[in-house]
Amino acid sequence: MSKEFKYEVREEDIAKRVPNKHGSPAMRVNDPNESDEKKKKKMEILRKLTELESRRGIAKFDSVEEMQILIENYFQDCVDLELRPTIRGLASALGTVYNTLNDWERGSRDAQLGSGCSVLIKKSKQFISEYDELLALENIDNPVLFMFRAKNYYGMKDTQDIQISPNTPLGDQLTPEEIAKRLPQDIPVDVDCIE
Repeated sequence: MSKEFKYEVREEDIAKRVPNKHGSPAMRVNDPNESDEKKKKKMEILRKLTELESRRGIAKFDSVEEMQILIENYFQDCVDLELRPTIRGLASALGTVYNTLNDWERGSRDAQLGSGCSVLIKKSKQFISEYDELLALENIDNPVLFMFRAKNYYGMKDTQDIQISPNTPLGDQLTPEEIAKRLPQDIPVDVDCIE
C-alpha cells in the first residue's frame, strides 16, 4: 500500500522545526558534541522511517489472510529500506499501537478473526525476536541490548531456582529445656556494642 506522494526529510528542515536547545541530548537534532557521522546515521534512519511510513496506507483488514499480507509487506519494506523490524513497527504496519497489538496477541480479536490472528502475531513477534537474538549471537549487537529487549518485549526473564531443604541444627530429639539452654550460645553478640 503506497501513497501517491513521498516525503523528503532534510536535516535543515528538521532543525528549523525542532529547535531543542534544552532537554535530553538524545532529542537534540543539532547536538554540538555529536559527531558528523552520528548525525548522518540519525538522519538516514529518520529518512528511512519516513519512507517506510509513506508506504503505508490506513491499515484495515477483515481476515487473517489480509493481516498476513500487511505483515509480509512490513517485513519486505524493512528489507528494502534496510531497517530493523520492530514490534512497534509491526503494530504501526497493522494500523494499531503496541498495547493493542499485545491485546490481539492474547486473543482480544479472536471474535472477529478467530485464533489465527493471535497465532500470526505470535509468529511475527517470534521472527523479530529471533532476528534480534541472531544479531547478538553474531556480535553485531551488544548482547545486553538483546537481554533488555528479551525481558521487555519477548517475555523472557531471569530466574534463579533456590532449593530449600529442612535443616535442624538443634536436632529433632531435644527437649524444650535443652533448646532453651542452647539459645544463649547461638545468639550472636555484637562485639562493638559490648561495654
